[in-house]
Amino acid sequence: MQAVAGAVLVSAAAAAGVAASVFLFGKDAKSNQKKLRGWAIKAKGEVVDEMERMAHISHDHYNDLVDGVSKKYAALNHVNKKELTGLTRELKSHWAHISNEVMRGSKSKR
Repeated sequence: MQAVAGAVLVSAAAAAGVAASVFLFGKDAKSNQKKLRGWAIKAKGEVVDEMERMAHISHDHYNDLVDGVSKKYAALNHVNKKELTGLTRELKSHWAHISNEVMRGSKSKR
């Protein structure tokens, strides 16, 4: 796979699996799980589900996906806008880890 201008295209299914583990079982898993509200867990799940439906995903596609899910939750009355902004920022910050894990996995299979 070639990296073009920083946009790495990775297998979406593998990225979705890594994303799910990062979102719920990362280095701050216990504190993150305690802080998460139901809507935040659903939002993260929607991002993972959408990633699984794609054949490949790039950094731009991932950010667009996160923005789309965030926009949907912004329209809901029970969602705290400040928490949603934080969740969106957190999800976007995970791309580097997701793509690194997927690329590391694909190199070890060769």
